[in-house]
Amino acid sequence: VVVAATVPALLYYLILFVSVHLQAHKTDIRALARSELPAFGPVFRRGWFYLVPIAALIYFLLVKKLPPEFAGVYTLPFVLATSFLARDRGLWLTPWRIVQGLEEGVRLWVIVGTITGAVGIMVGALELSGVGIKISTFIVDLSGGNLILTLALVGFAALIIGMGLDALPSYITLATIAAPALINLGVSPIAAHLFVIYWGLTSFFTPPTCLAVFVTTAIAGSKVWETGGEAMRLGIAAFLIPFFFVLDDGLLLRGSLAHILLAVGTAVVGSVLLACGVRGFALGPLNAVQRVLLIGAGLLFIAPGIWYPAIGLGVAAVAFGLGWLNGGAKTAVNPARE
Repeated sequence: VVVAATVPALLYYLILFVSVHLQAHKTDIRALARSELPAFGPVFRRGWFYLVPIAALIYFLLVKKLPPEFAGVYTLPFVLATSFLARDRGLWLTPWRIVQGLEEGVRLWVIVGTITGAVGIMVGALELSGVGIKISTFIVDLSGGNLILTLALVGFAALIIGMGLDALPSYITLATIAAPALINLGVSPIAAHLFVIYWGLTSFFTPPTCLAVFVTTAIAGSKVWETGGEAMRLGIAAFLIPFFFVLDDGLLLRGSLAHILLAVGTAVVGSVLLACGVRGFALGPLNAVQRVLLIGAGLLFIAPGIWYPAIGLGVAAVAFGLGWLNGGAKTAVNPARE
């Protein structure tokens, strides 16, 4: 499972990192000068004790193999005790500061708890009524056996069902009621299950539920829909990559070495082009036509086979060629205007 999930995960983070990098260039966010960066030694001496609760948490998770919630509870005494090792008394977790922290935590989680409860009622009704069991057969009948349409329907169902659920309950539910629809059409079990995992987890940052967005907006004080829209643009790979590894098992590191290298190599190029199109920036700002062309070129590069990437290469060349022509035209016009 880990081997099969490696390339899709790397492609997801590649698109994410390239998107952030391009957005920084687009908005002229400059890197800090090395002289402005804090020195490692003083920072480590001021906060070395934070490593103690982290080590305790890892111990309870990996050695004692406790559930995450219990591991977190057992780590709390280490957090409290080590806070008194700080030289700054403002960081000491005194009883009053603990009460303040609990109060703030409850306020931040009121909205999240309300949404989670409402979604839980919806999911419970779906499962207890028996409707969930029939969803898989219904999806295949509705799509007429067309794989692409079935993938779209399963993805939409996974997005809805995954709303408000943690990763494990979401996967268990989707593996039961959605993944069989893909397996019945000849999709390998590993690809089918990874597909529903990806689409089920997209609900974490997709409005209107988007639990992760609600948590971060409560901390940052930003707007939910604006933040959710940005999260979807940054996480666009979670929507698209699953379609491609279902259609091309080379992205799951299956098949001959040549097949795997071709699939991974073209997918890397396609991911970069896709990020350029989504962010509207490559070697410079992109207009609407260039963005559409680069998004299309990126999708063609990630598609299976060699012909789709070849077409994508031509589309990308047209997009960059338009940028070069526009740049040349501006260079020729500006002196005349001056």
